[in-house]
Amino acid sequence: MKISMLHSDTGVDFLAMRTVVVMLIAAALIAMSAVYVNGYVAGFSKDKARQEINRITEASRAEYAESCPDGGDGVSIDVAIPQCVRRAVFGGSPGNGSMIRRDAHVYYVEYADGSCETHVLDARFAYGNDTGHVASDDPVVLYPGSYLLNVKAETVNGSIMAAIYGGSR
Repeated sequence: MKISMLHSDTGVDFLAMRTVVVMLIAAALIAMSAVYVNGYVAGFSKDKARQEINRITEASRAEYAESCPDGGDGVSIDVAIPQCVRRAVFGGSPGNGSMIRRDAHVYYVEYADGSCETHVLDARFAYGNDTGHVASDDPVVLYPGSYLLNVKAETVNGSIMAAIYGGSR
């Protein structure tokens, strides 16, 4: 007896179950790909943040290494801190909660997901006040956004520091 695929009802009983299984597997694959893409985008944003922070630290390192305080105009750079960053602090280390402990050689990046990366640099950071054009021995805090910064070597309290001047655009 020859069974034709067009005229046989064999296997029809489990057709609905097979459809459900295929739909569940497809939903799981879509969910996994969404999680992967979300993680990839978050990682890309953090990489972009690290690049922007490195531009600031390299300019600070160069000005500090030059060790010619109050001479020259410094280095001007445009930076764009992405939204994945809660704040970037130069010249301070993380304290309890939102507190910042003053540490001139340390900078850290606090991300929106709660993670934090802390680094030590040979340059010392100082806050440059644009209105009085005077640097003070305070940390510099940057939040997400675009900035035009000027990094300049200056003498603050008898120490040479890389003063970061500028603000958001």
